[in-house]
Amino acid sequence: MKKNSSIEYSLCQIAKAATFVLRFIPLGFSIFVARIIGFISYYFFIKKRRIAYKNLKIAFPHYSCSQINRTVRQVFMNCSQHIMELFYLPWLDKNYIKNHIAFEGMDKALKIADNRKGLILLGLHEGSWEVASVVLSQVFEKYNYTILARTQEGIPALNGLLKEYRAKRNCK
Repeated sequence: MKKNSSIEYSLCQIAKAATFVLRFIPLGFSIFVARIIGFISYYFFIKKRRIAYKNLKIAFPHYSCSQINRTVRQVFMNCSQHIMELFYLPWLDKNYIKNHIAFEGMDKALKIADNRKGLILLGLHEGSWEVASVVLSQVFEKYNYTILARTQEGIPALNGLLKEYRAKRNCK
């Protein structure tokens, strides 16, 4: 076994264990902890922080230094939150969706889907799109709902785990 594959295998096992343990902890608390980890990570991952700062300075030249730093810190916090949410994918069922997620315009989309003429939903690569895809697979369960996702290159075991989590919620 290659060094990278043994590290990846270990990470995969840790992710599976975390998924099991985290199902007993409320999502809101886990997200709170994840955002704190992201906040702390902002100060430890200096190289990544500098890259993000440089990219935002190019994209938003009118932003002040403090605005860019605040945005980069939010990015770190949001990324940590999205990673935490991945651990909850296998447990996002219809009951959870009904009680915790609000939709705008979903009645129109379902009405179009009921006509059986086809419906293409486009989404932004924003927020936790993995969670969004699983949620939509639950909402459109009686239809032939399919999501297109690119393989995570270089991390086959973790990519397989992500596919497994999607499949548990009927996300093809």
